[in-house]
Amino acid sequence: FTNENLVDFILGFVIDSEKAFYADTTCGSGTFLIRIYDRLKYLSKKINHNQLLDRIWGFDIAKFPAELATINLFRQDISNFENFPRVRRTDIFKVNKGDEYDFPPPSANKAFKKIKIKLPVYDAIVGNFPFIKQELIEKEIKGYKLYLTKVLAQDYFISYPKLFITTNVSQSNIEHLKKLTTEQFKKEINRYVVKGFIELKLSGQADIYTYIFIHTASLLADKGQFAVITSNSWLDVAYGSVLKEFFLDNFKVKAIIGSWAEPWFEDAAVNTIVTILEKESNKSARDKNITKFVKLKKKFAELIPYQDLKLESIKRWQTIERLVDLIETSQDNSEILNTSENINSLNLDEMRIRLIKQSILLEEVRLNSELSKWSPYLKAPD
Repeated sequence: FTNENLVDFILGFVIDSEKAFYADTTCGSGTFLIRIYDRLKYLSKKINHNQLLDRIWGFDIAKFPAELATINLFRQDISNFENFPRVRRTDIFKVNKGDEYDFPPPSANKAFKKIKIKLPVYDAIVGNFPFIKQELIEKEIKGYKLYLTKVLAQDYFISYPKLFITTNVSQSNIEHLKKLTTEQFKKEINRYVVKGFIELKLSGQADIYTYIFIHTASLLADKGQFAVITSNSWLDVAYGSVLKEFFLDNFKVKAIIGSWAEPWFEDAAVNTIVTILEKESNKSARDKNITKFVKLKKKFAELIPYQDLKLESIKRWQTIERLVDLIETSQDNSEILNTSENINSLNLDEMRIRLIKQSILLEEVRLNSELSKWSPYLKAPD
């Protein structure tokens, strides 16, 4: 369960238009989906229940949570049954750009036939990605690592080959792959993976959220954003270098946020962070981006004092927007100090923000590879 204070804080970074499409790709019982619904109602007084449900998508591999998410979204306006929540029970690795899904049509009666709704290109993907080590899933589902390799090879072997180690794959093989139809390409790339000609650079210790990040990035629009909770392990571990380079090569890494005031999940044996990314194809724009490493110094109950989700909704969102703005405009704050070469720091009552140019982070990852560590930017004293 993800606390609504944390959820709303995350949504404040990326939910900014009632005309955009949003998804939680591991939605559970739907906390993020319900809070997106509330956020969009705050942003637009004209948007109705039917339009809201069309903008908010959820996916979960487990039946019971997916059904709960559907019910929880539907009951936001039980007087209006013109539409059906866009929640799918499916493995997110089976969801691909351009897919179509069957849903009940608006104003469905007892004799309705489902209609096909095409998966939108998402303007933001949010959520709390599961903390499950990939090797533990392999024990339950034999061949899962191979399956994930096939999925990511289908997604990225042509567009981002740096993710892979190849043997016996010539340039002429690659040119041949480019000419195949989608179905032919999938069959051929799967064959290469099974034969061991294509392997992922990710180690066997990579947590499942690493694969979810990389796969679901293909569902984002250009300038689309991630705002996701994960374990903080990728900041320092060996497999994290592959994920860091993937982020730095394809996104503006806008913010990495952690709390030293409270644990966000008291029953979880992992430390968690929030990662805010914006998809960016222009290398110059990525290099100029300033990444913010944010250490929250107060509990969310202090940062967001308005706890009634319905009666104090407007004040909540206004407070969150102020916090988000503090982070996003921190490079322009007059109190900013130069901590060391390439690192600036801003100490506020609510948080400490370290600011580092993305080009520096990329240089560091390429120089130090698996030894590159980002947690000191969050944890270390000045």
